[in-house]
Amino acid sequence: EDDPDNVFLWLDIFALNLHQKDRSSFKRVKDAINISKRGVIAVLDGTALKASCCLYEMWATLHMRGLQYLKIASGNPVPAHDWDEAVLAVDLYACKATKQRDRGIILKEVSEKPGVEELNTVVKVLLTLRPPRVHDINLLLNGRYAKRVDLRIVHQWLAMPSRLSKTLWIRGAAGTGKSTVYSALVLELGQAASKGASTHAKPAVLSHAVAYNDTRTRIPMHIVHSLAFQLYNAFPDDLGDAYAAMGPREVDELVDVKAAVRALLEQPIKEYLSSQHILIVLDGLDEGTGDASAGMANYDDQVLEDINLCWANPVLRFVCLHLRSLPKNVSLIVTSRSNEPDSAQDYLEHMLRSFGNQSLTVEPVEQFWAAEEAAAAAAVGGGAAPVPTH
Repeated sequence: EDDPDNVFLWLDIFALNLHQKDRSSFKRVKDAINISKRGVIAVLDGTALKASCCLYEMWATLHMRGLQYLKIASGNPVPAHDWDEAVLAVDLYACKATKQRDRGIILKEVSEKPGVEELNTVVKVLLTLRPPRVHDINLLLNGRYAKRVDLRIVHQWLAMPSRLSKTLWIRGAAGTGKSTVYSALVLELGQAASKGASTHAKPAVLSHAVAYNDTRTRIPMHIVHSLAFQLYNAFPDDLGDAYAAMGPREVDELVDVKAAVRALLEQPIKEYLSSQHILIVLDGLDEGTGDASAGMANYDDQVLEDINLCWANPVLRFVCLHLRSLPKNVSLIVTSRSNEPDSAQDYLEHMLRSFGNQSLTVEPVEQFWAAEEAAAAAAVGGGAAPVPTH
């Protein structure tokens, strides 16, 4: 009541009243979608995928808000085989309507961008990959500090001719701004890449933040599905048909992480994106061994000095065993805590250096705040500017 923006609205269905004397239905649907700040959740079964009005509501969300605002609820009562057939058969042209006239009205409305064919593909890919709905809290908390981060080191690294198939590790102690640097990387590089084809300086950015207190962020299969969906989002024209043709049943059968990486990332990149430049950014690599009940107290330097504990980190194991198979036009940036730079017992560094045939560049996180600290010191005649500790 005190916050007018904090409103929860449950809708059973958007009522598209297509009465010939009432043409306000489309406007009402669009108004509802426009004021739904977090987006639209589609709760579907096989019947809904054959109804033109249901697909129209998804199209309206894509058309007005963008792909990231259309969320597909997971789980459905339909048998796997029937659901797979329903997804593969999604086609607005073949959808049913109470009256043929109603279907014609919807097709005419959808003829604008993105259009019927793209709508069909997007719905199929969403229902096939089912990307996990993990909210990237780091971007929310640290995005406001992003402009304070000095990313010149990253831009120089990106511009290196031999940069392809390389790893950049940004490391530092707890509370030194690593997640803020991650946010700056994703926000700045992601926006640059969205303005044109990927290049060395503007690669397509796929990101994932690992959180010690969120189990979902530490499940390798979830990470694969998230990265695959981001890859599709970056190259929809190149990958749409390939992902859409798989269907949810084929993806569900990829129970092994190695097989999932090969089918959803490695093969699509090799076959369709060999000339593109792709950058994967992972934040909090050390937090993969997290225990939500123990909190950050569960983290001490032992995890960085014990090779067995390193291998117990499912995210680190995922990076070193599975992401190494990705083609050479894919590079990696990770952030994590670390021991002292001269420590001979930092097994995290040892594992990253053995990441395939890639060479490793290591940068302390302080380098990304050096310009701000110097400017602040000059302004006040000494001292350092505070660094966000998120």
